[in-house]
Parts: sequence; structure tokens; C-alpha cells
Amino acid sequence: MHMMLVVITISLMFAFFVHWVVRAAIQSLSGSIKPEITPENFKIDDLDDLDDFGLPEETGVDHSLANNILNSFVAGTFHDPARNYLPKKTIDNLINLDAIGRELKKIERNPSADIVKYDSKFRSQLASWIFGRARKVFAITIQCDLEAYHLLLSMRLFRKHGFDDDKLPLENPRGLSVSSQVFPPQIWTPLKLDNFYDKQWRLLAPVFTPHKYVYDLDAECILPFTPDGAIPHEGTFSSVSRIKIHEDHQTHHGIQYVALKELKIPPGDEPCGIDTAWKTEANALATINKLDHPHIVKCIAAIRRGNSRYLMFPWADGKSLRDYWDQAPRKAPNANIIQQAIVQLRGIADALDGLHNFDGGHLNNTDINNDVSTALESASITETSLPHGNSVNAETQLDNKADVCQNTENTSSIRHGDLKPENILRFLVKQSELGDLKIADMGIAKRHVVTTAQRGDKATSTRFGTRRYEAPETVTEKYARSRLYDIWSMGCITLEFIIWILYGNAELNNLYEQIEGKAQNICQYYELVDSNDPRGARVHPVVSRWMEYIRDKDPECPTNSSSAIKDLLEVVRERLLIVPLPSDQELLTRFRRGSSPTAFGRTVTQYRATAAQFRDALDEILAKANVPRYMFTENNRDGAKPPRAGASLVPSDTFHETPTLL
Repeated sequence: MHMMLVVITISLMFAFFVHWVVRAAIQSLSGSIKPEITPENFKIDDLDDLDDFGLPEETGVDHSLANNILNSFVAGTFHDPARNYLPKKTIDNLINLDAIGRELKKIERNPSADIVKYDSKFRSQLASWIFGRARKVFAITIQCDLEAYHLLLSMRLFRKHGFDDDKLPLENPRGLSVSSQVFPPQIWTPLKLDNFYDKQWRLLAPVFTPHKYVYDLDAECILPFTPDGAIPHEGTFSSVSRIKIHEDHQTHHGIQYVALKELKIPPGDEPCGIDTAWKTEANALATINKLDHPHIVKCIAAIRRGNSRYLMFPWADGKSLRDYWDQAPRKAPNANIIQQAIVQLRGIADALDGLHNFDGGHLNNTDINNDVSTALESASITETSLPHGNSVNAETQLDNKADVCQNTENTSSIRHGDLKPENILRFLVKQSELGDLKIADMGIAKRHVVTTAQRGDKATSTRFGTRRYEAPETVTEKYARSRLYDIWSMGCITLEFIIWILYGNAELNNLYEQIEGKAQNICQYYELVDSNDPRGARVHPVVSRWMEYIRDKDPECPTNSSSAIKDLLEVVRERLLIVPLPSDQELLTRFRRGSSPTAFGRTVTQYRATAAQFRDALDEILAKANVPRYMFTENNRDGAKPPRAGASLVPSDTFHETPTLL
């Protein structure tokens, strides 16, 4: 009995001990055992406790070709959102023979029977083909993350079937049948093929060169453009942005920034209308490019990208002549600015002569005609109107008679139709305060091809021009004479240049206000003699008074001697701001190159000068540049000021109309 009690006691003590040990163990372990991680109790710090699943340790920076490509992308911020592309020189530098060879050699990491077939000699030959013909294709394929064997096999198939850089871009494979010989489905799953299509655009940013004019681009094409951040200049039919092209993607000499004009669809127009307008304007600009004149802004590219249409021009770093007048501080006249102004006006007159007597131009190394006719589907420019865009407002319709008749030769002419200070751009050059002035906005120019007198009966459409600079024949004639229209506009601009030189921009605005009077509307430099009879017009009285006042009162127009300003003003008065127009036959005689001049001493009706006559008159002024005090008289200008509104400016007997010798 005693023994039994001892056993029971020992058993109870052992059980208590075991219980105590187990309890202590549980308590000690409870602090180190964490609960199961669930979405409800997950914390970012718990990642430190997760197993690495056997991931290998990092081996340093990845120097693979795919990673080098990824690190070399440049953002094309012209797009919203920005899209990455690989610049041309970067492609050339990255995709070299060594890099290609290293990627193809990776097949050796997974030995197989094909190693013998694709030995170093085979890979070297394949690498040479890739380097010479398919660097872009190779770079795209590298980005598709193919295993080494499939990469090599794909490039082999590309070479076999002639799929090289010239075959890019690959058409969208979504919903289309792609050649299984070139892209076998065993390698190119739909996902990988779609990846190839998407990534190819990063390698296909266009390069703009002087040897190409038309760029017909896919809607997905990435443009290598960086806008300058300024708000684009918005017009009714287009917007213009200042763009920098990546240096690898343009080879035009001396051009850093360009003006990119995007055509817009006017309200109510069909979307197809913008393509017609773009083709028409691009053709006209290509034709004008052939003139290759230093005082005409050239269009350097016509771009069609998906549904967008662009025209590209060099950016005028000096803005426009109007901007120069507005921003330049007033200073006393001097010989330099007077001579520079006349030199630039002479250049513009010569450019107009080239346009007005256009004979097809002379081709340089680039055959623009073939390029345009092919790329633009031979869109015709003959008898084509080109206002700002493609729509013509009903209020601005005017039938325009062809310039000449009875012409047995197939001659043609181009008129600008909207010459104004805003459309004369200023390109800065060293050693010239004024810079080079060039005619711009040639997209609204109109070309006529005239072969018979009957063409005079066929009206062409579109009244052009900003109202202030429009010629009187827009209301006095049933048909507008295109070439001499430009000359009237140049008369207005030249007079304004004289006023700006002598008195500054504030007084030029004073002239505008006097012409407008109480109407407070932009008015022309002419007025109708009888408001009920639109057939008669004359130079606006305010304009006439200003010219007479300057001639008789300003120190730069001395009574007993000549000066550049005095002679230039006389050209405006006697040759440019002239209302009467010659007949068709007289006009033909005056425009025909090589025609005999009018006999000396013979008085003829005073008609507006041609561009050639305007240029020649300026040449006569410039020929006297070395005559002392001719360019600038250096006369005291204290108190020199323009006429005031309402004043009796010039005694009636001081000015006499005289016939002009042509």
C-alpha cells in the first residue's frame, strides 16, 4: 500500500514537471513564432521575412545590349504623352559588329547539336549581314526578349527571306496575316509579334534631309521633335510651333529650330479636305522651292503622319519685319539702316520678279517634281488657290482674270497675294542690324499658267490679302491682276519702312490712325473716288499728304540735292502706289523678258511698275551709295516730325502730277 502511494506521488510529480516544461517551452517559443501573413495583416516590413525562393545573387550592372538600348532612349516630347525613341547615331554606335557578335554567341550557353551548325564562322557571316542591312531589325528583336537560340534563328530567317531595315515598318499584326516563314509561330507568339510591332517605332524616327521633301509617315511614327515650350501660334486654318529637331535627325545646314505648321480642319469641313489642302500647298511650295531665291523662305518638308498634316520651314530667329518695327527702339536715322533697308527691299523685289516670271525654275540635285508627284499623287498646282488652309470664306471670293493674253508661249507666274510686314521674316546675320528679310507664307501664293486669250475669260477663285495692303483693283476691276497686286503691297510696305526709319514706330501707328479716321477699322492705302462707283479709285488722301509732306519738309529730302530716302520715296509715289493698270497686251509686253524698253523721251501713261522695274530703281539708288551724304544727309533733324491729322500739309502749288518715262 505504501509502495503504491509512492508510485502515484512520483507519477503526479512527473506529470506536473512535464506540464511545466511544456508550458515554459510554449511560452518561450510564442515570442518567436509569427502569425501567418494574410492580405488582412500584411505589412511591407514582412517582405524581409519572405523566402528568396532561390533567386541568384545580383551580379552587378547589366551590360547586355537590350539594357544599353533601354538606357539610351530619348523622349520625343512633341507627343503627348512623350514617346521614347533611339536617335540615329545611337543606333549606329550601339548596334556594332562586336555587340551583335556577343548577342549571337550567347547560344553557346546552352549547348546542343545546333552549336556545330551555328559555329563562330556562321555567326560572323550572319553578324555582317545584320550590321550592313538589319541593325534596326536586330535592335527591335533584342527588345522582344527572345532566348538566345530563337534570336539567332530569327535573324537567320530574316536574312533568308530578305526582311531587313528597308522592310520596316512591319504592318500591324493585329487581325492581319503575317508571313509564318519570316515570323514562325513557334518563335513568334501573338504576344511577341505584337511586341515587335510596338517596339519598332522607337527605331524609326525619321531623318529630315535636303534631298527629301515629302515624308509619308505612319500614325505611330515618333517624331524626333522637342517643342520650345511656347504656346503655338493659332490661326483659323493652321497652328505654328517652334520645334527643335534632334541633331541626329536633320541634315539641313545652319538650321537648329524649325517652324512646324500643322494644318487644321476648319469647322464644317470634311476630314478629307485637309489632305487636299496639304497636297495643294505642298505642291505649290515645292514649285517655289525650285526658284531657290535667298529672299524667299523655303519649305523644307511636307509631312503626312496618320491624319495629321504638317509643313516645315526654317525658323526666323528675328521674327517678322513687323516685330522688328514694334520692338526696336526709336533712334535717329543713319546711313547703315537706310542702306540695309534698301538692300533688303531690293532682294525682295528680285524675288518677286522671279515669282512673277516663273518659268519652271532650275532644279538642284534633288528632283522635287518627281518626289512630289509620286508622294502627293500628282496633285496639280495649275490654277490652284491657296489661302490660309483650304477653305475660302464667301466674303473673300473674287474672280481673278489671268495676267496676260495673246501669249503663244506656255508661260507661268506666281503671285504672293498677301504681302505685309508680318509675312516678311527676319533672319539674323552678323554685321547687319536688320538681317536678311525673306518673303514667307508662300502657301497662299497663286500660280497661273496662261496659253491663250480665251483663258482670260475663265475666272480663278479667291481674293487674297490683308485689307490694309490690298490693291485697289480688288474693287475697281472685275478681275484682279495678280502680279501688279504684289507691287502695290510693296509700295505700302516701302512707305511704312521710310516712315519707321525717319520717325519711329509710334508715328507709323499714327499714319494708320489717320487713314482709319473715325471708322476705327483697318483701311487700305486707297479710297474710292465715288462710293457709288467702284470703278474709280485713288491713293488715299492721307497717304498722299504724308508722302508730299516728307518730300517737302523732312531734312532727308533736301530741295537742291538727292538722297537715298528722297529717291526711295519718289519710287513709291511715282512707280508703286499707282492705281492705273495697263491693258493685257501692254502688260504682256512689260513682263516679257528681253522686250525692248520704251523709246527714250516718249511719255506714256503712268502705270504701276513691275517687280523688275522696282528692283532696277533700287539698284540705281544703291549705285550712289558711295556718294558723300547720299545714303544719309546728316542734316539736322531737330524738330523733324510727321504731319498731324487735319492739317493743311502742303500748299497746292507745290506738287504737280507728271508723266513717267518708262
